[in-house]
Amino acid sequence: MIRATILYVLGVAAAQECPRGAKLLQVKSELELHSTTKRSNQTRSPFNITISDASTTTSAASHGCQAGSHSVDGACLENQCLCANGVGAVGSSCPHHGAMACEVCFQGFTQEAGECLQIQCGDGQHMVNGTCYENLCSCSNGLAATGAGCAMDGASACTDCFPGYDLHNQICKQRQCSCDHGLPSVGENCSHPGSPSCTVCFEGFHMAQQVCKEKVCHCPHGTGARGSQCPMQNGTSCTACHAGFHLLGDSCVPNQCNCSGGIPANGTGCRQDGLQSCASCHSGFFLMDGICEARQCSCANGVPQTGSNCTAGTENCSVCALAARWMRCFEGHHLIGTSCVEKTCVCQNGTAARGSRCPEHGSAFCVNCSWGHYLYGDLCLENQCACSNGRGVRGLGCPRHGADVCGSCHHGFELAHGWCFEKQCSCENGIGTLGVNCSQSGESNCSRCFDGYQLEGKQCVAKECQCGNGTAALGPDCPAWGMEHCVSCKHGFELNGTKCQVSTCHCANGKPATGARCVNGTSYCATCHTGFHLYNGSCFENQCTCPNGEAAAGLHCPSNGTKHCARCFDGYHLVNRTCAEKRCTCVNGTAARGELCPLDGIAWCSDCAGGYRLLNGTGICSLLVNEEALS
Repeated sequence: MIRATILYVLGVAAAQECPRGAKLLQVKSELELHSTTKRSNQTRSPFNITISDASTTTSAASHGCQAGSHSVDGACLENQCLCANGVGAVGSSCPHHGAMACEVCFQGFTQEAGECLQIQCGDGQHMVNGTCYENLCSCSNGLAATGAGCAMDGASACTDCFPGYDLHNQICKQRQCSCDHGLPSVGENCSHPGSPSCTVCFEGFHMAQQVCKEKVCHCPHGTGARGSQCPMQNGTSCTACHAGFHLLGDSCVPNQCNCSGGIPANGTGCRQDGLQSCASCHSGFFLMDGICEARQCSCANGVPQTGSNCTAGTENCSVCALAARWMRCFEGHHLIGTSCVEKTCVCQNGTAARGSRCPEHGSAFCVNCSWGHYLYGDLCLENQCACSNGRGVRGLGCPRHGADVCGSCHHGFELAHGWCFEKQCSCENGIGTLGVNCSQSGESNCSRCFDGYQLEGKQCVAKECQCGNGTAALGPDCPAWGMEHCVSCKHGFELNGTKCQVSTCHCANGKPATGARCVNGTSYCATCHTGFHLYNGSCFENQCTCPNGEAAAGLHCPSNGTKHCARCFDGYHLVNRTCAEKRCTCVNGTAARGELCPLDGIAWCSDCAGGYRLLNGTGICSLLVNEEALS
């Protein structure tokens, strides 16, 4: 408890302060802080300041007090106002003792018309340590909302999105197309969400204007393959053949029948490849249910003629019984002079017919063919293999006529194990070129790149973004080459969306630090407001010192730790904001000091010299009269 006792007296010093004719009066007024007991005639403020009630307090005007003070039992005391949520005004700043008037407001409150009202942040703002800051949201893959567009500081909310992303309920979502039978395009490769656009097709499908369609092959003499059975769109590949053809590999080749004594049927005339079926017969044979039968003549007393030597339905003998010599030879032989010699045919690239299988001696008639040839009627022709996407081998290189064996390939294809495969180049981080665009299978040559990569020459290189004050995004994390897009920031910078911004701290009672001295969002001050001083990044209220009095603080303390008094203890008075001991003057005695001196500089004695006595309650040494001196 702090007590302040002020004595006002009549006499030399007090003559101008008290009304004429008034008696010397000692007044005591108390200002109690943190009091727990109240007298019945006092009212306590919300801040434990005891204010005298109307029974003991009168206005300054009624007793001649100066502005900013009031009279209590004839004494003039400094006005003390009340203030909810702040420090009440005192002295001349307080219009009326006990009134509501604020001088300084607590943190989070602002002064309006003498009252401390709680600070209300506007839309798009939030309060930190009593200060309103603009809301700042976060946003992946776009621009973060700020201010009124950001409902709550730190929440996820976007206002605009990077290329390849679309805004949905303030969130940037990667754009994705649709794709039946393949992988859909995403990001910048997708022009509109949900629209059909593919990057890669599943097996059995091919790309046509960014849509995956089923592969369809051609088959001139049958049913073309489809889907996974079709090796290449618009290629030649069969799954079934028309009548007269049979499947050899994935090609439909004409059926080839066999025929003794005639020309074999082929194509549609041959129901099944390899069957005995004749299209026409040689001379001396006739066609019976697809088979060439030798003609048979009649001959009495001998051997009848057959084959080409027989005219159907006639009597014609080849050998007569009991004849002196042979006139005709048995089938498969021919007459040379008087001898019957076996007929021998000739055959290029195969085995010639002999005997009965040789229709006419010396004629061209093959029964078997050498390797690389096939029997066509009675001739051995060179094998011709088929080849999709190239040229089939001939002759010895073709194991079976019509088989699928390639000797050379069309442009864009290469030969492997007798097949022509479309050239397929490799591509790291992308899709390799095919066919005519690929010079050699396996070499690196890209046609298009995966998301996050960009085609440079024949290679897919990771996209590189820029970031002035941090680490730039690369590859899939970089929406577009050269775009400003950061994934982390240097010391003193903070990631806001995709940009590195100077770190900004909060600071109660001062200016917040920025940059390297600041960890974003934390409390760290660069400078302080008036009445506060900086210590370890925080602003603390100034606290002055005051021997023999109450030290000033806050706005009333110009520099922390300096001597600066707000008010003085009893026996001291304020001199240049320091508390000096009160010193009175005295004629004919000892001058009063400290608490014994009611007002600094006035004539007030605490003791008198010999021959003088202290007038009761006046502080004046009066000369003793003779009677008093003798007694």
